[in-house]
Amino acid sequence: MDIVIPSNFERFLFWLFGNDPVKLAAAMQAIKEKGTFDLGSDKAKYREVVDGIFQSGRASDEDIQAAVDRYRAERSYLLCPHTAAGLHALRYAGDGRCQPRLLLLLLLLLSITRLLLLLLLLLLLLPITGRTRPARPRSTL
Repeated sequence: MDIVIPSNFERFLFWLFGNDPVKLAAAMQAIKEKGTFDLGSDKAKYREVVDGIFQSGRASDEDIQAAVDRYRAERSYLLCPHTAAGLHALRYAGDGRCQPRLLLLLLLLLSITRLLLLLLLLLLLLPITGRTRPARPRSTL
């Protein structure tokens, strides 16, 4: 996997370019060759779309720890530092553009994580059908 150009960025560009494979191929080739690409005359249009979707924020180590502590106390859930930073930034977004759908998506991801952990725990604790334990050897002493 090339972490310099993550696959989700390529998928996002494909969506941004109206599912146009020619525009996407040109942008990806430019990124590969020059490390950048030009949006051309449509830059303002694309910028408006991107600004309507994304917002940024920051969280200090103290902010992250406070978010972890808050979620643990309020929801009995231990956040990872990355999720805590995202939730802090979302909660304290300064421009008021905090989108409820983003929060719902984040909470859905947290719920999916809980479900996957529960399934993993069940798989570890429950015997697998058809699998038997080997007999324990008896001590000869």
